[in-house]
Amino acid sequence: MNRLIDLLDIQERIGRKSTWIWNEIAHGRFPKPLPLKTSKNLWVESEIDAWLENFISRARQSQEGESATTKRTEKARAARMQGAA
Repeated sequence: MNRLIDLLDIQERIGRKSTWIWNEIAHGRFPKPLPLKTSKNLWVESEIDAWLENFISRARQSQEGESATTKRTEKARAARMQGAA
Protein backbone atom coordinates (compact mmCIF):
# COMPACT_ATOMS: atom_id res chain seq x y z
CA MET A 1 0.00 0.00 0.00
CA ASN A 2 1.35 3.41 -0.98
CA ARG A 3 1.39 6.22 1.50
CA LEU A 4 1.59 9.91 0.68
CA ILE A 5 4.23 12.02 2.37
CA ASP A 6 4.89 15.75 2.42
CA LEU A 7 7.99 17.85 1.87
CA LEU A 8 8.92 17.92 5.55
CA ASP A 9 8.92 14.10 5.64
CA ILE A 10 11.20 14.04 2.60
CA GLN A 11 13.57 16.60 4.08
CA GLU A 12 13.90 14.49 7.23
CA ARG A 13 14.50 11.30 5.23
CA ILE A 14 17.17 12.59 2.89
CA GLY A 15 18.71 15.40 4.92
CA ARG A 16 18.32 18.06 2.24
CA LYS A 17 16.58 21.42 2.21
CA SER A 18 13.50 22.16 0.10
CA THR A 19 15.48 24.36 -2.32
CA TRP A 20 17.72 21.42 -3.22
CA ILE A 21 14.72 19.11 -3.64
CA TRP A 22 12.88 21.53 -5.95
CA ASN A 23 16.06 22.09 -7.98
CA GLU A 24 16.48 18.33 -8.43
CA ILE A 25 12.84 18.03 -9.47
CA ALA A 26 13.32 20.82 -12.03
CA HIS A 27 16.28 18.92 -13.51
CA GLY A 28 14.40 15.60 -13.59
CA ARG A 29 16.57 13.95 -10.96
CA PHE A 30 14.00 13.62 -8.17
CA PRO A 31 10.41 12.33 -8.13
CA LYS A 32 7.75 14.94 -8.76
CA PRO A 33 4.89 15.48 -6.32
CA LEU A 34 1.45 14.29 -7.29
CA PRO A 35 -0.59 16.82 -9.26
CA LEU A 36 -3.19 17.35 -6.56
CA LYS A 37 -5.59 20.28 -6.55
CA THR A 38 -4.54 21.37 -3.08
CA SER A 39 -2.04 23.84 -1.71
CA LYS A 40 0.05 21.01 -0.23
CA ASN A 41 2.45 18.94 -2.33
CA LEU A 42 2.47 15.23 -1.63
CA TRP A 43 4.76 12.48 -2.89
CA VAL A 44 4.32 8.72 -3.14
CA GLU A 45 6.45 7.27 -0.34
CA SER A 46 7.60 4.25 -2.38
CA GLU A 47 8.95 6.56 -5.12
CA ILE A 48 11.00 8.47 -2.56
CA ASP A 49 12.22 5.19 -1.02
CA ALA A 50 13.29 3.93 -4.47
CA TRP A 51 15.09 7.21 -5.21
CA LEU A 52 16.91 7.03 -1.87
CA GLU A 53 18.01 3.43 -2.42
CA ASN A 54 19.29 4.33 -5.89
CA PHE A 55 21.13 7.35 -4.45
CA ILE A 56 22.81 5.19 -1.80
CA SER A 57 23.75 2.54 -4.36
CA ARG A 58 25.35 5.13 -6.69
CA ALA A 59 27.23 6.67 -3.76
CA ARG A 60 28.60 3.28 -2.72
CA GLN A 61 29.67 2.48 -6.29
CA SER A 62 31.38 5.84 -6.52
CA GLN A 63 33.26 5.15 -3.28
CA GLU A 64 34.39 1.76 -4.58
CA GLY A 65 35.57 3.31 -7.83
CA GLU A 66 37.49 6.01 -5.99
CA SER A 67 39.05 3.41 -3.72
CA ALA A 68 40.29 1.35 -6.69
CA THR A 69 41.66 4.48 -8.38
CA THR A 70 43.41 5.54 -5.18
CA LYS A 71 45.05 2.11 -4.84
CA ARG A 72 46.30 2.23 -8.45
CA THR A 73 47.65 5.74 -7.92
CA GLU A 74 49.45 4.70 -4.72
CA LYS A 75 50.99 1.67 -6.48
CA ALA A 76 52.20 3.82 -9.37
CA ARG A 77 53.65 6.38 -6.96
CA ALA A 78 55.47 3.67 -5.00
CA ALA A 79 56.87 2.20 -8.22
CA ARG A 80 58.15 5.62 -9.30
CA MET A 81 59.74 6.16 -5.89
CA GLN A 82 61.52 2.80 -6.08
CA GLY A 83 62.73 3.57 -9.60
CA ALA A 84 64.07 6.94 -8.49
CA ALA A 85 66.00 5.47 -5.57
